[in-house]
Amino acid sequence: MGDPTPLLTKKEAARFLKVSIRTLDRRHEIPRVRLSRNRVAFRAVDLEQWAVSRLEKPVWRDEDALVFNAPASAAAGGDAERATLPAGSRKTP
Repeated sequence: MGDPTPLLTKKEAARFLKVSIRTLDRRHEIPRVRLSRNRVAFRAVDLEQWAVSRLEKPVWRDEDALVFNAPASAAAGGDAERATLPAGSRKTP
């Protein structure tokens, strides 16, 4: 069956996601493993999948603005957020 995925502590998971432990505690949609009533752990593979599902994908609308689409989960809920950057603020290769 192979080696089980190692579990991360709250501190390690917060460092992995680059958020505070408080944010980790408040965001209940972040996948976790409940070890007991007051103890949770996290699998890095689950955290990575969750983070990828939250990526914003840029959509070029015209020459004047770059529009970011909200994550699929937010769009499904109807509160899609959009951020528009002026044309001069984007970096070109």
